[in-house]
Amino acid sequence: MLLLDNLRARYDDLDTWLVSIGSTWRDGLIMGKVERRTRSARHLLGLEILGKDSLEPFRVAASLQEFVESTAQWPRVRDTYRAPLLLVKEFLKGGARPIAAVADHDLVFTEAYFGAAVPLRHRDSARLVAAILSSAFASWFFLMTAAEYGVWKRRLFVRDVGLLPVPDPFDALSTSAGRKILDLENEFRNDGVTPSGWEALDEAVFELYELDDVDRLVVSDGFERAGWQWAEGRNKAAAPPSADDLVAYANAFMAGVDAWLVAAGRRHLYAEILGLPHSAAMRVVRFVVAEGRREPAASVVSTDSDLTAVLERMSEKLGVQLSSSIVGKRELRVHGESEVLIIKPSSRRFWSPSSALADADNVVAESFVGAQS
Repeated sequence: MLLLDNLRARYDDLDTWLVSIGSTWRDGLIMGKVERRTRSARHLLGLEILGKDSLEPFRVAASLQEFVESTAQWPRVRDTYRAPLLLVKEFLKGGARPIAAVADHDLVFTEAYFGAAVPLRHRDSARLVAAILSSAFASWFFLMTAAEYGVWKRRLFVRDVGLLPVPDPFDALSTSAGRKILDLENEFRNDGVTPSGWEALDEAVFELYELDDVDRLVVSDGFERAGWQWAEGRNKAAAPPSADDLVAYANAFMAGVDAWLVAAGRRHLYAEILGLPHSAAMRVVRFVVAEGRREPAASVVSTDSDLTAVLERMSEKLGVQLSSSIVGKRELRVHGESEVLIIKPSSRRFWSPSSALADADNVVAESFVGAQS
């Protein structure tokens, strides 16, 4: 929420930019049932029509049918369909990224989309905006703010998109990040998008918004959480975390706690990730505060023991009955004299970097309480 407030304070929203260039969002054509097609649509005859599945990321499908109907329920005025057109798909089907593109020729778009006709001199700005709308940053923003997106309806309204904070597109195009985004948009429009291309786009958008490392963790995690609306994302979140997942979690946790240690310059953190069997119901990460100033480091520690044996050994060392505590609590943070154990279920969703930041905050707060008691 702090990040949202900061972004809103720094940047105007997308609606404000559209108004500044003399444009606004428009709804698409509604054909309606036959008995409701009472308005003339002759002014649209001969234009191509964008069907519900004809918009791809960054580009319009190559072959579109012509509009041949003489009437419609809501045909909209001709200027609604004048290029360049910034187009956004209302419903998301394949994943968490919104689908947006700029059409370079006049066409009729249906109620499956909403669009804004922009002046020709602002076409590059519109392409920059389409790329931002396609990024992980936009997915995170809509997950946090949109009326239905994120509550299993996978839908965007005009007002949701219009509230997206954006740096002034014209000014952004003079920055290295803005130029990078525009280059990527051009590449994707011509050649399609690869997984590495999506990563490059997300990083360029993060740079454009001047997000720091912690902000990027929060946004990236929000993008992943947005994907939980689809079965593939839910299955991925429920699967056991990999060693790389746990290392990323540990590094994020240590970054949060090390901010408190770096001031004194006398101690450092390191993390031991217990290499439990893949089938183990829980995962355990041990963080140790050691003397001397070094960069935090995480490593996987091999063990031949199962989860029960590991918990019993740690219970004896720390004087805490871990096994019985787990029965009543899903997540445990156990403080020792110079260490803390994090014990959580073996699902990736519990071991995300943003969860690590929350755990780090809680551990620091608990440490202060312990020092005062």
